[in-house]
Amino acid sequence: MKKSILILCSASILMLAGCQNKEDSAELKEINETVAELKKENEDIAKELDTYKKEKQDAEDAKVAAAKKAEEEKKQAEEAAAAEAERVAKEQEAAAIAQAQAEQAAAEQAAQQQQQQAPPVTYDGGTDKEAIRQELIRLKQSLGGNMTREQRMAIKEQIRALAMQLGE
Repeated sequence: MKKSILILCSASILMLAGCQNKEDSAELKEINETVAELKKENEDIAKELDTYKKEKQDAEDAKVAAAKKAEEEKKQAEEAAAAEAERVAKEQEAAAIAQAQAEQAAAEQAAQQQQQQAPPVTYDGGTDKEAIRQELIRLKQSLGGNMTREQRMAIKEQIRALAMQLGE
């Protein structure tokens, strides 16, 4: 566009220099009007181009802002997920500790109950072997059921001790 305007302007100047009659003058006037119209068109096109460039830049800025916002939301979601995972892990650990403490307390209570239920066996120099046998039978029968490992081990120790006394 700019080249055509430049050519038309220079053509009109050259024509003015060589113009002798009114016809040439009218043609020159017509060319000048055409040049003015082309200049106006060129300005309109330049304005449209500027508007287009601005719209394109605005769209690009919006894309960048949306990408930043999405990245920030993703980061926040990851942080929230990590915090939630940490919270759940702490809760599970606390629950496991509480369960272990409850099991330990139950085992201690069961051991105390068993000690309270079983009357202490007193032997007078090995003459009461029938009482030892009865106690061994009772302890072996009590091994079944819902007991912890510690409880079973304690009963087995008592059985061994009584068996040694019986064997003497």
